[in-house]
Amino acid sequence: MNYTPELLLRFGTLLDEASHVVVMQAEHIDADSLGSSLGLEAALTKLGKQVTLYCHDEVPSYLKHFPGQDRVTQNLPGKYDLAILVDSSTHSQIERTWSEHKAALSRRPFVCIDHHVSTNNQINGANVLLLLDDTAGASGQQVVELAQHYGWELDAEAAYVLAAAIKSDTVNLSTRYTSAATFRAMAYLVEQGVDLEELRLNVEKVSSIPATQLHLRAEVLARTSFFKDNQIAVTYFTAEEYKLLSEDKLLIERTKHELRTLQEVEIAVVITERKGYSNASMRANVGVARLTAEHFGGGGHDKAASCRFENATHTEVTEAIVPVIERLLDEAL
Repeated sequence: MNYTPELLLRFGTLLDEASHVVVMQAEHIDADSLGSSLGLEAALTKLGKQVTLYCHDEVPSYLKHFPGQDRVTQNLPGKYDLAILVDSSTHSQIERTWSEHKAALSRRPFVCIDHHVSTNNQINGANVLLLLDDTAGASGQQVVELAQHYGWELDAEAAYVLAAAIKSDTVNLSTRYTSAATFRAMAYLVEQGVDLEELRLNVEKVSSIPATQLHLRAEVLARTSFFKDNQIAVTYFTAEEYKLLSEDKLLIERTKHELRTLQEVEIAVVITERKGYSNASMRANVGVARLTAEHFGGGGHDKAASCRFENATHTEVTEAIVPVIERLLDEAL
C-alpha cells in the first residue's frame, strides 16, 4: 500500500464524519470498477454507513454475475456527506457525470481511489483527496488493502466481487503490475470465503458471445488494418454496429484481445463510433497505450488505455492515432 500516513489519517477522518457515502465509478463500467464499488459498499455498510452506488452508465450484461450489481443507480442523491470515486481520478473518465453534477461534487469531500496515475485531466481541488497507487494491480486490490489497514469486515460476497475485480484487471494475475502484494490480497479474499472455482465458471459463462454476433465479429476482424510491419492492428465498429450491441460490449473487448495476440502485433486499437465522438480503446503488449491515450487527453494503464475524439470518424481517428503509436513504438522497442 503506497499512501502516506497523513493521507490515511485524513481518509479515515472523512469516513468517520460521514453518514451517507456515495461510491462512484468511472463511466463505461468494467469488472474492476464494479467489484471495487461493491466491495467498498459492503465494508462501509458494515460500519453503519448509508451507501449509494452511483454510475452514469448501466452495468453491462457480462458483469451481471456480480452479486449486488442491481444496486448501482444512475441517480446521484441530492444529499450525501462524502463521494468516493473508484478506479479513476481524471475528468475524462467521468465527463458526463462531472458535466451534470459538478456543483454538487465540488461542494463535498471527494476521494479518488485509483491505481492509474495520470497528470492529464487530474481531478483536483480543496475538497479532493487522492489515494493513488500505481503499484497496485487493480483498484480491487486497493480496497482490500484499505480494508485490512482500517479493520473493515469483508464477507464472502464482498470477497467474490473484489477477487473478480483483481483477476480481471491483472488478466488472471499475470500482468507486470501483479506483485506479491496482489497475491497477498487474493489470499486474504480466499480466507474470507471466496470460491475461486465458482468465480471462474461464472466468468467463462458470461465471456462467450451469442451466436447472433458471429457474423459481426467476422466482419470487424476482416476489416482490420495493419501498420508498421503489422505491429499495429486497427479495426472499428460503426455507430450503427455499436448501437446494435446495446449494453453488451463484450464483443469489443474480445476483439481487442484477439488482435493483440496475433503474431507480430504489439498493440490493438478498436475504434467505436458513437453519438458525437469516436472512442479508441487499446490493448498492448508493450507499454505505449497510456502514453498514446494521454497524448489525446485520455488515460489508463501502460498496456490498456482509451481516449476519445470529438466529431471524428474511424478513418480520422486512425489517421491521427497511428503516427503517435508508431513514434512511441520506435522509442519503446
